[in-house]
Amino acid sequence: MYTYRQIFKQSIITLRHSPSLWFFGFFTALLGNAGGLELVFSSYGFGSEGIIFAILSGFISGGLFTKAAMEGLAKAIFTHPVYVFLSILFLLVIFAISLLLLWISIVSQTALIAKVISIAKSKKLEFKDAFRLGISKFWPVFGINVLIRLVSLVLFISIGALSLLRFPGAVFVFIIGFTLLLILILVVSFIGKFAIFGVVLENWKFRNSIKQAFNIFAKNWWLSLEMAMILFLIYAVTNLILIYLISWVLFLAFKAYALFFFALVLTFFLAFAVFLSVQVILSVFIWGSWAIVFEILVSKKFALTSFLHKIFKQ
Repeated sequence: MYTYRQIFKQSIITLRHSPSLWFFGFFTALLGNAGGLELVFSSYGFGSEGIIFAILSGFISGGLFTKAAMEGLAKAIFTHPVYVFLSILFLLVIFAISLLLLWISIVSQTALIAKVISIAKSKKLEFKDAFRLGISKFWPVFGINVLIRLVSLVLFISIGALSLLRFPGAVFVFIIGFTLLLILILVVSFIGKFAIFGVVLENWKFRNSIKQAFNIFAKNWWLSLEMAMILFLIYAVTNLILIYLISWVLFLAFKAYALFFFALVLTFFLAFAVFLSVQVILSVFIWGSWAIVFEILVSKKFALTSFLHKIFKQ
C-alpha cells in the first residue's frame, strides 16, 4: 500500500538524483504548472495554462490572422514597404522562437516523466536517451496537449455564453451551468494528464490514449481530485511564501541600496534566479508525483487509496 508521503518523498529524491531533471523541469514549467488544476485556474486569468500556449494564443486573439489585419497589411506594403518587411521579420523571429520553445517543452515533458519513473524503478536512463524518447513521442504528446486545450477553450466559451443569458432565473442557470462546465474542464485536465503518461510510459497510441485515460480516471476520480488538491496547495502555498519573501528582500534592497544601481540590479537578478529555481523544482516535483501515481494506478502490484473516498463512503 502506497501513501502520499512515500510518493512525495520519492519525487523529492529524484530532484537530487539527476541534474538533467532541472533542464527538463525548466522547459516543462513553460507548459503550465498548477498541480493538475492549470486548466481550471487559467479560466480565472491566473495564466496557469503555460507561457508557451499563452504566447501562441496571443497571436490569434490579438487579431493577427483576421481579414482586417490582412487587408491592412496589404495596404501598408505599398506605403511603407521597409517598415512592413522589418515588422514581419520580427514577428516571424518571435513566432519561430515560440515554436522552438514549444517543441523543446513538449520533448522535455516526455523526458521528465520517463526520467522520474526510471529513477523510481532504479533504472538508468541517460539524458540523451530521455531526450530521444521525447522526440519520438513528440506528436502524440503534442496532440494531447492541444486537444485538451481546445476542448477546454470550447468549455470556456460556453461559460462566457452562459453569462450573456438574460431571462428570469438566468443567474440560477448560470451558476449550475458554470459549476458543471468547470467540473468538465477539471475532468479534461485529468484525462489529458493520464493520456500523456500512458503514451510515454505504456506506449499507448494517440487514438486510444484518451479512452484508456478516461477508464483510469473513472475508476480513480476521488484519488485524482485529492491528488490535484494536495499538489495545488503545495504549489500555491510555496509560491505565496516565495513571493512574500522575495518582495520583502527587494523592499529592503531598494531601501539599503537606493543609490547603488548595480547592487539593485544584482539583487533583482538573484531574486529572479531563486524564483525560477523554485518553479523548476515544483515542476519536477508535481509532474514526478503524478507520474508515480499513474504507475501505481496501472500496476497490479501496488495500491493507493483515496482518503476522501474513505470518508464519504463511511
